[in-house]
Formats: sequence, structure tokens, C-alpha cells
Amino acid sequence: MSKGKPPMNGDFDETGAFPGSEDNLFEFEARGSVAASPSSTKEDWYHLINGYKDAADFLVAHTAEARGDLRKLGNPIMFLYRHHLELALKDLIRDCRGLLRRNEIFPKTHRIDELWQVCCGLLHEISPGMSDNEEIQHTTRLLADFQKIDPMSVAFRYPEDKDRNPPVLGEAAFDLSTLRDVLGKISLLLECISEHVSTLEEHAF
Repeated sequence: MSKGKPPMNGDFDETGAFPGSEDNLFEFEARGSVAASPSSTKEDWYHLINGYKDAADFLVAHTAEARGDLRKLGNPIMFLYRHHLELALKDLIRDCRGLLRRNEIFPKTHRIDELWQVCCGLLHEISPGMSDNEEIQHTTRLLADFQKIDPMSVAFRYPEDKDRNPPVLGEAAFDLSTLRDVLGKISLLLECISEHVSTLEEHAF
């Protein structure tokens, strides 16, 4: 071990264990230049939205089968689910505004309650009465509960906030399997609404 490297206990073989000159995280065809990316597509959003949920689902299954340490995996799982919801809501807002021919994308906020209210308002414009059905009302309640414990998408990303205060989860308790199942229902509802909006847009031409 060269000078300055952290000490390791026991008979640790450090050969190739630490970063070296042969290691690269990425390969760049033209170093120092970044090609301009085209606007994101619906498929781009679909894969990213569902990628976060799939990753969380896999981790929940891992903790159940391998008795994973929830002190390490609980927060990452919660963050993945929350970010999945945030992206799904922003994508739905994009779809609704596109159908209404509005040159806007989505609100620049992490608050899922605000994003959901925007969604409901747009859905009411598109299909009056849709936002009043029972499934929508229960989704409003469930998203409000998530909003209470993580208002700005930081509670599960950091052990403390910028003022060095730990996240306040109140009296909230959760079972990961139940959380996965309920979030799966919300996710399915959002996906069905998105497909409905896409169908309306296809028929608009």
C-alpha cells in the first residue's frame, strides 16, 4: 500500500483493490467534447420511470429473501419509489399539456402533492369528472401521506438536512412489502391514465 492509502486490517490482498491508472468508469470517443442530445422521447421517460420502480422492487425482494439490512437498504428503497412517483407525475403532466397544445413541460418542484394537483387539474380539463373518481381520491390521500414524511425528496437521501437536523418521519411506520404493493397500484393507475391520454392524442389528429 502506497503512502496515504487507508490502512486495512487482517490479511488483505490489496492487489487491484484500489483505483489505479488502468481503471476507467466510462469510455469517451472524443474526450473533452459532449454531443448535443436530442429532446427526450416517451420511451426515454418510460424506461427511467420504471427503472427506479423495478430497482426498488428488486431490493424489497432481496430484503425479504436474504434478510437484508434495512438500516442500509430501507432509505434507498424509499428514495427509489419516491423518485419513481415524481417522474411518473411529471411525465403525465408533459403528456396532458401536450394534448392541450400548451408549450410547457412540468413544474420545477419535487413536491409530489403539487405535481399531483397539477395532474388532476389537467385531467379535469381533458376529461371532466375523471379526477373525481374513487381511485383518484385514494391516490390523492396516499400521495399526501408520502408528502408528509418527505416533502422535498431529501428525507431518504441524507442522514441530516442542511441545518444538521435529522429527517422527521413523525409516527410513520411502514412495511416494505405493503409499501411495494400499494405503490404498485398507484403506479399502475398513473400508467393507465397516461395510456388514455396518449390514445386521446392519437385520435386528435
